[in-house]
Amino acid sequence: MKWAMAVFIGIVLIFGMFWFRVHLNAHRDYLNESYCRRTEQDANNIAAAITDYFANPAHIKLPAISGDSEYLGYILNSREGQNIAWVTGNAKSTITIVVQDGSGQCPDAYQERFPQWDSGKYTKALQ
Repeated sequence: MKWAMAVFIGIVLIFGMFWFRVHLNAHRDYLNESYCRRTEQDANNIAAAITDYFANPAHIKLPAISGDSEYLGYILNSREGQNIAWVTGNAKSTITIVVQDGSGQCPDAYQERFPQWDSGKYTKALQ
């Protein structure tokens, strides 16, 4: 009888450890999505800064950047690694904003769900 109880407890412990491991990985991916959202937030904040910039009629040319961590006074997120941005285009056509997740922790599963993501970089186009 004691051995049956020991076997039962062993099975419950093994199942519990397996369940915990599976749910821990799912929770980790969920938490890492915050890195993706910070990168998307950076792109949106840069878009807002560009809108503010062109609100001044004297500003007619877009200041381009390539791989910088600050744009028009906005400093990109730097949690677990510095996000960097590229801004190209002009005010009369399409302005393209690309922000790279500096942490490298944005899950691939998240990136695959959204076409704006490609290899750790988020792209936003303003027309």
